[in-house]
This record gives sequence, structure tokens and C-alpha cells, in this order.
Amino acid sequence: MIMSQSAKLLRQSNYELLRLFSMFLIVWYHMFMFVLYPDYPDRPVFWAAMMPIHAGVPLFVMISGYFCIRFSFKSLSTLLSRTYFYVIAMLLIGIALGQNTLKGISDFQIIGLNKLWFINTYLCLYLVAPAITSYFLTLTSRQRWVLMCGLAFFTFYVGDIKMSDPALVDGKNLLNFIFLYLIGSMLHLYEEQLKRFPTWMFLVAWIALAVVLVSGWLSTGTFLQHRIWALAFPYNSPLLLLGCILLFVPFGRIRLQSPRINWLAASVFAIYLLHCAGWNYVTVVIRYFESLLPIPALVVFTFFFSFVVMAICILIDKLLSPLWDFIGTKARRLDDWYNATATK
Repeated sequence: MIMSQSAKLLRQSNYELLRLFSMFLIVWYHMFMFVLYPDYPDRPVFWAAMMPIHAGVPLFVMISGYFCIRFSFKSLSTLLSRTYFYVIAMLLIGIALGQNTLKGISDFQIIGLNKLWFINTYLCLYLVAPAITSYFLTLTSRQRWVLMCGLAFFTFYVGDIKMSDPALVDGKNLLNFIFLYLIGSMLHLYEEQLKRFPTWMFLVAWIALAVVLVSGWLSTGTFLQHRIWALAFPYNSPLLLLGCILLFVPFGRIRLQSPRINWLAASVFAIYLLHCAGWNYVTVVIRYFESLLPIPALVVFTFFFSFVVMAICILIDKLLSPLWDFIGTKARRLDDWYNATATK
């Protein structure tokens, strides 16, 4: 979720819009996963609906691969400062309100010890991505495809279909993030070739895939449901990644340059952190309306409430912009020193 850097210094608003869309999918998915389905286990449609909207995290990583991550202390400070500030702040607020209890000093040691698995995995990717990118771009086309096929074998077959290696199951690991990152890089490298196919074809294919998965899961028995779920839900499932590609390409073709969208998208990382760390407060609101609304209206409410959650998180992040600017200024000095020493 850190803004990746490339030779193109200006943010492309179409991909910034994709970041916001991906974050919306994450927030809405969490409402399905942690509220709607647990409260209505007799409504399998909630479980089925989570397959097509589970694409947020892979899309984020693919965007990073599309632009290629370049290490900088400023970007690293963005990741670490916001992570520690927001997670610890929400922990302290919860303690003050009597909703959390402090178990020990480990509660303040976020990186490596916190349940925010994405932060830990993305940090690993951030540190190794520049070297991976440099290597990947030196390969021939055939070598790249051999590498991608090898990663696909371990990600799809070993980690998802056979689930024979516990470290690779679910795709919440560095290997799968590297694979997603390189998929984004491949989409950039083969962008011209993909233009042979019209945009509507990708959108129709994504809609058809979503309909087939949801209807297929709802209309089959338990055995086939498990197989469909394995092929379409985990972050290392082939059909989920296919759906991500089918969404990624159309966004890349949108002609859009909007400073407002770029400004909003700069806070997507804060949205993730704040809504995860403050999930108890989100749940309270949903369950309040749950007692007032019929199920169809409740689903519509969660859809629009996801935007409300995002807006509140963005507002908080923008109010704290002087703090982030101060940290960024200090980090830029380290970048200047690092770049100066690198040229000697």
C-alpha cells in the first residue's frame, strides 16, 4: 500500500482510482467476513459473494509491480510511521474506553508480532522488490516466462490446490507476494500486446467469471463447493488472480488525470490501518443497523458504509498531514545522504 515509485514521477490517476477501488473491496469484504456471514450462517450467499470481492490485496501488490518499487527512506518511513502511530493510537483508545487490555510490551511491537499480516509481508516485499526488479528486467522473454511458470506451480499447485506446504497455504506469504508483484510487472511489459483485446472483453469476462463462481458455489454440493472455494478465494488461487488481471487491465486504459483522486489515494494505507485497528467500532455501527434493517437493505447499507469508513479514515490521515510531512522531510535527508554516498 505504499505508493510505488517509478521513472514516471507523476501519479497516474487511473491507477490511483484502482487503489481506492481495491481498498473499498477490502473494507466491504471485511464486513462480509466478520459480520454478515457470522451473524447469518444460514445465508450461504454471503459466503459466495466474498469470492469476487476478495481481490483488494492482490490488486494492491500488482499495482506495486506495475510501477516497480524503488527503495527510499521516505517511503519506508511512510510504512513504518503510519503503522506504529495508528495501531498504537487505536490500542490506547481502546484501553481508555475499557475495550482493550494491555497484555504486555509486545502489544507495542507491531512489525513481526502484530496480527496485521499484510504489513509484515508487504514490508518484506518492499525490501526485496528493488533487487527482484533489477534481476527480472535483465531476463529474456523466455526466461521471464520460465520463472513465472515456476512461481505459478508453487503458488497455485503446492500452496493452493494440494496445500502440501503449510507455509504457502492461503497465499499470505512472501512467495505469493513476489508472484503477484511480478504479474504486475508482466502487465506493464506486455501492455502493448494486451491492447489487441478490447476493454469490454475484459469487463465481460470478469462479470462472467464472478457470476459462474457465485452461482456455481450456491448450486453445487459440499465437495464441489470446497473445490470452487480453493480455486477462487485464497490469495494464491488461480481464478482469483485471473479476476484481478481482468479488473486491472480496464483501469489501466481509463484516461484520467485528477489531482483530487491522487490526493485521496495518498491515504489508502491509512484506511487499511485505521479500519483494521478500529474494527470494533465499525462492527458496533453495523450491528446497530442490523437490528433495524432487513437483510437486503443491510447489504446495501454495508456497501455505502464502506465509503463512509474510508472517508473518515482519509479525513483523520489528512488532519495529521503536518506530522507525516515532518517525518517525510527528515526521511528525505536520509535519501539525499544515501544517494550522495551511492555515487562515490
